[in-house]
Amino acid sequence: MKHLFELHLERRLYTGRETKRFVTSSARTAALLQGIYGTDGERFHILPPPVETQLFKPADNRANVRALLCRKLQADTTRPVLLLL
Repeated sequence: MKHLFELHLERRLYTGRETKRFVTSSARTAALLQGIYGTDGERFHILPPPVETQLFKPADNRANVRALLCRKLQADTTRPVLLLL
């Protein structure tokens, strides 16, 4: 019963007019909710997560990081490496 009630509340949230705006972290999430509930797209505001560009520069040091990780993991540097976090 609890799960059914939560689904009812969720549907009411996205289809009712009580909530004027929704904030999502991606356009994909907004599109998904619009597709499921038929919610007007203008009610969604996309606010992507902030990235500190002074600290996070993957293009600048990708080769160095890859080499370091391969050494630490004792992985073959001539083969593709997949790292899941």
